[in-house]
Amino acid sequence: MQPHREDNLFPCPLCPHTTGRKSAMLTHISRLHFRKYDFQCRMCGKCFNDATTFKEHENFHLGIKPFICVVCSREFIYSRYLIAHQIRNHRVRVLDKDSKTQCHMCTKIFARSETLVKHMLNKHLTYHEGPHEKKHLCDVCGQGFSRTDKLKIHYRKHTGEKPYSCVYCSKSFIKRDYLVMHERIHNGEKPYVCDYCGKCFNQGAPLRIHMRSHTGERPYKCPHCETGCISRGALNAHVKSCLNTL
Repeated sequence: MQPHREDNLFPCPLCPHTTGRKSAMLTHISRLHFRKYDFQCRMCGKCFNDATTFKEHENFHLGIKPFICVVCSREFIYSRYLIAHQIRNHRVRVLDKDSKTQCHMCTKIFARSETLVKHMLNKHLTYHEGPHEKKHLCDVCGQGFSRTDKLKIHYRKHTGEKPYSCVYCSKSFIKRDYLVMHERIHNGEKPYVCDYCGKCFNQGAPLRIHMRSHTGERPYKCPHCETGCISRGALNAHVKSCLNTL
């Protein structure tokens, strides 16, 4: 791994992140892209690198709600849920006056203004009036939606409601589309067919990746040796082996 010649920074081959130390970049790649973590939940197996986030996750399993609203005394498992609740329901603002890249809707801070703009467009209100304005806001996390039915589906992530149950097993889902894709595992339905060899798939994404083996398309390029890969997963595996040889 070689630093960028102009600014002496080590760029991540998998995302826009850069750092001035090779060891820090290897840690970034290991933890973020290759999923090596410092903390693992004994109850569900989910992994974390941040001790505070890990502790809040454990509170979820134990039913502990240590974050209490000073206005209405409502209790929350996560600190971010408390902040979102106070912003939405009590007009509380927890803003950093020195930060020019902090979201005024959910108080999240970003490294670049471009990332803040993208966050606002995706999670909250759009910057223009029109039929796609995200004016329906989740009172838990502040994410915005253009239609109430989309907000209703999103809210199930917070409540845990999963109204669509598989007829073959005990799994349930928040959206009917997810159920349809899951049941194809049981019933063997594969409606996506390769035009080149006739191989069938139960989802569209695997078919698109498969067809690249026929067309020769390699959209994911290794920044170290220019090797092309048909999928991001294949690129991650290649980059890992490539870094070991540098």
